[in-house]
Amino acid sequence: MLKTFLIGIKDLRLAFRDRAALILMLAAPFVLTLGLGLVTGRFSGNNNSGLSDIPVIIVNLDNEQLGNALADVFTSAELADLMEPSASSDPEAAR
Repeated sequence: MLKTFLIGIKDLRLAFRDRAALILMLAAPFVLTLGLGLVTGRFSGNNNSGLSDIPVIIVNLDNEQLGNALADVFTSAELADLMEPSASSDPEAAR
């Protein structure tokens, strides 16, 4: 246990002696957070994730309990902001 503690102290001393490494250790997470926030648009003040009104064509050839339940999920009010479902009976036209 003492050896592990001494190795940790040695590494901390080395890190605090090298200013460039210390600045990089502290600044890199901050810069990455800013960069990813700007890329994803989370800093724009708009809480919208950018995904909305995804067109989905539902072809329910089953018309049984499972197929109807899946079609009901896609047309539910919870997904209304995200998807724009439309029903079709022709799989070739849907493709």
